[in-house]
Amino acid sequence: MEKAKVMNIVNIAAPILVSVGALNFLFVGLFGYDLLEEVIGDSGHATTTTVVAKIAYILIGASAVYTLGLIPMIQKKLK
Repeated sequence: MEKAKVMNIVNIAAPILVSVGALNFLFVGLFGYDLLEEVIGDSGHATTTTVVAKIAYILIGASAVYTLGLIPMIQKKLK
């Protein structure tokens, strides 16, 4: 797969993953309920985490860092 296609996929996937993470934090903050863990884990409680859920959290965190790096590029386009 060529680099441009990979970057297009990353540019689409990163904000989606960040949004999923943000919504999950909303549920944890309001209800103490980890929706992501419920869907891909085994308990639905924010105190226990499966390997698959940890991988999802890592991908969400990496997406957040990547998305923060996009801010200067977006600012240039807006000028």
